[in-house]
Amino acid sequence: MSDASYGGAGSKSFADNTPISGGTAGTGRTFLGVYFSNRLLQNGTITSVKYLAHGSIANGMKFKVFRPNGSNWDFVGESEKFTPVSGSTQTKVLGTPITGVAPGDVLGYWIDYDGSTSVGACLTRAATSGTIKWLAGDNTGANQNFSGSIDNLDLCLEAFGLAPVAGMSGDSIEAGHGSSYSTFLDLTGPAGDISAELGFCMRTSVGSSFTYQDYSSGSKQWSWVLGTAMPAMQSGTAVHQSSDLNNLEYWFHCGVNDIFNGRTWNQVQSDLDAIYALCGSRPMFVDEILPDSNFTDLQAATIRTFNTNYAAWGVGKATVRIVSCHDLLGQIRSSTGQIDDLKSIYNSGDGVHPNAAGAAVIASQRASVRAAYYGGSPRTVGKITQPISFGAMSMRRYGSFAGKTVPVTTPDVRVTFRGGGRKVSYSGGGRKTTLGGGGGRG
Repeated sequence: MSDASYGGAGSKSFADNTPISGGTAGTGRTFLGVYFSNRLLQNGTITSVKYLAHGSIANGMKFKVFRPNGSNWDFVGESEKFTPVSGSTQTKVLGTPITGVAPGDVLGYWIDYDGSTSVGACLTRAATSGTIKWLAGDNTGANQNFSGSIDNLDLCLEAFGLAPVAGMSGDSIEAGHGSSYSTFLDLTGPAGDISAELGFCMRTSVGSSFTYQDYSSGSKQWSWVLGTAMPAMQSGTAVHQSSDLNNLEYWFHCGVNDIFNGRTWNQVQSDLDAIYALCGSRPMFVDEILPDSNFTDLQAATIRTFNTNYAAWGVGKATVRIVSCHDLLGQIRSSTGQIDDLKSIYNSGDGVHPNAAGAAVIASQRASVRAAYYGGSPRTVGKITQPISFGAMSMRRYGSFAGKTVPVTTPDVRVTFRGGGRKVSYSGGGRKTTLGGGGGRG
């Protein structure tokens, strides 16, 4: 996979506006581009950084990443110290990559003191609402208070790393508004409580190998996904340099706002057809629309109709999967006798946005659909009701076999499944166990 932009105060072309320096003495200064549009968009490792230096920084500099902690900032990591090339936009491949970055982190740099001069070194560019925070010193550690502030400027920096597995888009449910999270395209993020963002919940469900960037936004329809989100992922944004996110798969949660705004199925299908064409050979996963407790009975029925139409639309498209989640998060509405209301335990309080628990249910369902797509769905043999995980040399799992719970901690495990004869055996460490199954087939 190619690299992708992780965000930062990037631009299609950096501007030579205002140089800033490391000062004339001491241990230099650390600068952070903290405005929302400058924040990082992805979990992972920064492997290179694009920058622009106005003049010479003979004493060197380092790139740094910090994470918001209330009104303070926690150090995440930094590059090696190096002497930048001045006078033009450069991309520095890091000898010491910055690991463990996450959505909402901020990119900055430390500039060593400039000796006997105060001539500026790295550049900023004009921004309508940009803010730079700074603090004297080569700062690390938690709860750093960057008390210095420079308004209406951004740092000329953009981070790059391994492309994400997934590009996510859709409406406020995808964006995690159920826990008051905001995304990059909400124009106030990434920031807030991420616990109900569907990408975050999928990463929790699937594992840390599942990386993503979220290009969703509140109150949006399928037409916005087609006209704004897809170009942002495939052609870059006004802020970010990347021409393609280079993701391997696409995930979408959208549709409730189409119904709310009176769009017809034919209009939505036209958008879906165009998005499907843009996805090309990369898989396209589409969630069902969830119940909305605020909708009229007629609108609730339209949700059910659209979900039926989603399923029909996906038939015959090898790279499309529809994720069934409507009923999982719904409860019966007395006036219709149908699953038309958002289930109370998953309701964030407004009747439309699932809370973190509800988002986790969607993510779990997504993970199952994704596993089946790639051929990794768990088998059911007799009364084995969960997949068995193997480590490099051991298996540590409690499996439910025909009503019996068997603890296993043994090296060099061999597992045999036999359908029909209802026999399950596995052995290792000089021990062998054979149990009767329930009649299922492997």
